[in-house]
Amino acid sequence: MVNAAGDDCPDWVPGELWVSGRGIARGYRGRPDLTAQKFVEYDGRTWYRTGDLVRYWPDGTCEFVGRADHRVKVSGYRIELGDVEAALRRVTGVVGAVAAVVPTGPDSAVLAAMVRVDDDRCTAAQIRAGLADFVPAHMIPQQVTLVDRIPFTVGGKIDRRAVTADLTAAVAAGGAPGYPGPGPTPVEKALAAIVGELLGVPDVGVDDDFFALGGDSVLATAAVARIRTWLDVPDAAVADLFATRTVAALAGRLADREPDPGRLDQVAEVYLDIAGMDSAAVLSEIGAQ
Repeated sequence: MVNAAGDDCPDWVPGELWVSGRGIARGYRGRPDLTAQKFVEYDGRTWYRTGDLVRYWPDGTCEFVGRADHRVKVSGYRIELGDVEAALRRVTGVVGAVAAVVPTGPDSAVLAAMVRVDDDRCTAAQIRAGLADFVPAHMIPQQVTLVDRIPFTVGGKIDRRAVTADLTAAVAAGGAPGYPGPGPTPVEKALAAIVGELLGVPDVGVDDDFFALGGDSVLATAAVARIRTWLDVPDAAVADLFATRTVAALAGRLADREPDPGRLDQVAEVYLDIAGMDSAAVLSEIGAQ
């Protein structure tokens, strides 16, 4: 079990499984390119790179983690799709899950997941919220599609190409904002203003998807920092935005934590008043106090 440099991995650290010995072939017939990729010379021996990611437990147990070709990079973070899938299966109601990276542009992509549940009352928002208990924010899929069955190949393996195609279509279908303006509550209006200013979008609707509007993990961190400060909610977390994704859902999540929801509305109204002033008016108000 080795890292990219061919060094042994310590306990709990995933690495690629290499195997060697008398039973190892000399290569792939008629495929010198694949032979060079999969068979390596190291420490005086020929090793076959299995492509499997595994890790040792302290007791010597060898645990299969996933495939090396399922290690992806999204918004600057390296993510093991197998870890995302395993975490999804820990969420109440989830009985099957497949994660994939879906392109959204020439240089952009999002993490998405196809999920099968055993409870028709489960929603994508609930699954994302539950997942936040097990993984960091950047590992929460921005698109969760609920299905009755997950595609499999004739050989009985998950058909990842079909899954990715279906998720790509789902992301494309849900990518366009479908609501004309911010919602009626002060908190929703304030959140829409904060998100809109950060993303450069003038009219953010209460049900517009933050990530479909151009948000990513970096912008989510910046948005939450502003929300904490300007709306006085220090317990707001990046995971909240990943789990809710919309102004309406985030407003509801923040309100549920407030002992006095009216206080949050009052703070939001003050923020909206100040945000609507120019700098001279703000200084004038401060001087009048």
